[in-house]
Amino acid sequence: MEGRAVRDVTIELYEHWLGDRIEGDGASQDAADAWLARWRDLGDAIGQAAVDPRATAQIVIDDRR
Repeated sequence: MEGRAVRDVTIELYEHWLGDRIEGDGASQDAADAWLARWRDLGDAIGQAAVDPRATAQIVIDDRR
């Protein structure tokens, strides 16, 4: 109705939506931080439990031989 392109309106709406999510009340950021911390802990545990000290690239090279 304003003579604007649908693309421009869509971009503006997405930017507004993303801005609201980024500048939220902090609860979602806290949840994201906790989720990431759990994944990092899991990665550390897996890394410590790994029995093969070779780098991934070396394992692939050796397996191809």
